Amino acid sequence: MNPFFFNRFPGRVLWAVSPFTYASFNMITALVVLVPLGKEIKDERILRWGGFLGGMGLCVILLISHFSLSAHPESFAFEIPMAEIVKQFGSMIHILFLLTIYGEIFNTVVANVYGITRQLTASFQLPYKTAVCMILSAIFFISQIGYGQLLTVLYPLFGYLGLCFLGVLLMKKIPSK
Repeated sequence: MNPFFFNRFPGRVLWAVSPFTYASFNMITALVVLVPLGKEIKDERILRWGGFLGGMGLCVILLISHFSLSAHPESFAFEIPMAEIVKQFGSMIHILFLLTIYGEIFNTVVANVYGITRQLTASFQLPYKTAVCMILSAIFFISQIGYGQLLTVLYPLFGYLGLCFLGVLLMKKIPSK
């Protein structure tokens, strides 16, 4: 098997949309943190370089992941395929990788709870604690689905929502300075 490309394309044509939904999912989850942060940073050059360097870093990580997964298709049977690949480098690296993954999940949850709570309190005048409890309750019930199902159902759903949101943003006029 060629380590750079899969030997055959998936049967469904939705594979062609996946890169766009993945990118829009990442954009949507990042917006809740980056928009308030962007208002704090006054130098637009710093924002542009941060976006460029962050995007390039993510691109490199995704390419490495793609090549690794292409070379080890047997890892797809597991909930976290990359964890099975990393296991080959020893148990300490495997544990550090899993801690990093769970840290990323926790970080994303905290950032999204913060951002969504700000939106709920501002839009619906909900008390802060009520909004947090509502969000954490929803997260608890969603988490019962399982990690694999979460990735195959909710991530693409949020990706499609992100594409719609991007379309709305593109139709808005850019304010003059």
